[in-house]
Amino acid sequence: MSDSARPVPDSRGCPSRAEAEALARELLWDHGTRWPHVQTAGFVATGVAHLFDADEAALLVAAATLHDIGYSARLRQTGFHPLDGALHLRALGYPVRLAGLVAHHSWAVLTAPQHGVHNLTDQFPQELSLLADALVYADMHAAPQGGVISPDKRLVDIAGRHKHPVQATRADLIRASIHRVQEEIRGAPDPK
Repeated sequence: MSDSARPVPDSRGCPSRAEAEALARELLWDHGTRWPHVQTAGFVATGVAHLFDADEAALLVAAATLHDIGYSARLRQTGFHPLDGALHLRALGYPVRLAGLVAHHSWAVLTAPQHGVHNLTDQFPQELSLLADALVYADMHAAPQGGVISPDKRLVDIAGRHKHPVQATRADLIRASIHRVQEEIRGAPDPK
């Protein structure tokens, strides 16, 4: 993507939904099913955005839409897609908070060492918040090929593709994140 075509951040520094989608499409359209997956994650994030104020909601949708851009071969620096995506977002001048959410999406910090990344939290702070949980929620409800899926089916798919020793611990943390979001949804007023 040329500098002149680079998405311009909104006034808070976070890309709008359309800008995030344009960047994700540019980087992932030719990378298997990653583009449909992040489209769905963005859609799911939009569905829980009512839990947050407008700025936080925009950050959530952008992070969900951009969380897998590190799979793009053009961004490969470390070979660990959460970090490669975060590094790219930082290089584009987006907020460190957005980059940190991408770097740590779905408890990536637990699998980072298996990818040779031993300083992920030194490079990007890990946010432990309802917003970070909502990003997990969106990712785990987005099927690998796009479309909405149950988190249990998504975790089975992940376990089948990734044989990391920490996978059971990661799955427990993912389930806890999803549970916290579900509790907030149950307690929130109907967004309609």
